[in-house]
This record gives sequence, structure tokens and C-alpha cells, in this order.
Amino acid sequence: MDAAKMPLTAKAIADTAAKARQMDRTRPLFIELGRSFNDGRGQSVEVGVGTTRRKPARIYRATQGASSTEMALVVDAIYCQVMDLFSGQVPDNLRRSDLDSKLKNGEISVREFIRTLASSDIYVRRFYTPYPNTKVIEFLFRHILGRAPATQQEIRQYNKLLADSGLKAAVDAMVDSAEYAQYFGEDVVPYRRYPSLPAGNYLGSVKAAADLVKQSWSDLSPSVLNRS
Repeated sequence: MDAAKMPLTAKAIADTAAKARQMDRTRPLFIELGRSFNDGRGQSVEVGVGTTRRKPARIYRATQGASSTEMALVVDAIYCQVMDLFSGQVPDNLRRSDLDSKLKNGEISVREFIRTLASSDIYVRRFYTPYPNTKVIEFLFRHILGRAPATQQEIRQYNKLLADSGLKAAVDAMVDSAEYAQYFGEDVVPYRRYPSLPAGNYLGSVKAAADLVKQSWSDLSPSVLNRS
């Protein structure tokens, strides 16, 4: 007789499976997102919101002794992440040649590159000036921490920072955060850890990645139309 077909046994199996699928709601949802590893089989991203596995993310790291080709890939990955360049191509007008050279020469870390680029006039024109602060906060979380705002408290915190001290203060707070240090350290390029997370009743909540492309980074976005 198949024990799994017996009523009590089947119920116990089902209960165990259901319990295994339950999420740990005692901690914020974003805490375990995006942990990476490299064990010889390549690098992957582990997530913990409604699933145990997502498509592996390519992770770029600036390592000592890297070739010029490898460093060029790291630099381009930074621009693609911070400037939301889904095509993978970096237009010359978005580049900061001074930062490119300093990173390639080992004068600055990826972390400092991210900090300066996200505070630059280029970023201001593309993502800060054309949008309200709530949208700017969404951009900053995606570009610097690789995720969406997770709580109303985060949104309020950065809204106050933007209002009181401006963009650079908000960027510094994210780049200097324990979360950034944990996931990216000094030399890993931030990557998309998860496309969206719940943010309470936040009216400007993060859309799916495809919607954001249409809404904010297409050729019709205000940041493009207002560019001289």
C-alpha cells in the first residue's frame, strides 16, 4: 500500500510542504535579497520573496590585475546600472571620462565611482530634475541598492533627506549604508536584486521592469525631451 495515499499521511505531507513554502515575515522582505556566491559554478543571486530562486544575475567586480578589457566591462556595467541603459550601450554624453580613467588606474573604487556618478550633473538632468522626489527615491534605490523601496519608513527617510539636504546627501546615505557594504562592498557593481517589493500604500510604487522602461527610460521620457 502506498503510504502517501493514506488520508492522515497525505495530510501530514501537505502540511509540511505548505509550511516549507511559508515566508519568514518576522524580518523585512528585502533583508535576504541578492546574496551572491561564487563556488566555481559561476555567480548567482538568491532571493527570498515568494520564491527561492531567480534567474542568475551577472556580477561585475573590479579586481586587482584585471585586464583593460575586463575593466572596460566593469565601467560599462556601472553606467548601465546607474543610468538604466537597458541596451548595454553607453552613449558618450553619459560618460565621465575622468571617473573611467581613475577606476581603470586604481585611483578610486567602484563604490566611489557610483557615489560620484549618482551625484553628477548627468544624473541630475536625467533622473532628478524632471521628476518629483518620490520618483527620485525609487530611482536611487534601484540604481544604488538594486531594489525598490521596501517600507514607508524608507520612503519618508529619503524624502526628508532630499528635501532638507539635496541629492548628494541621499546618495551618500545609500552608498555608505550597511546594506550597500554587505552586498557590494568596494568593488562590486550594484545589480538588480529583485524587480519590485511592496511599499505599503505608496502611490508611486515601483512598477514592473518593463513598465518602468516605457514610463521613464524611453525616448519619450522628460529627461530626454528636456535635454538640450
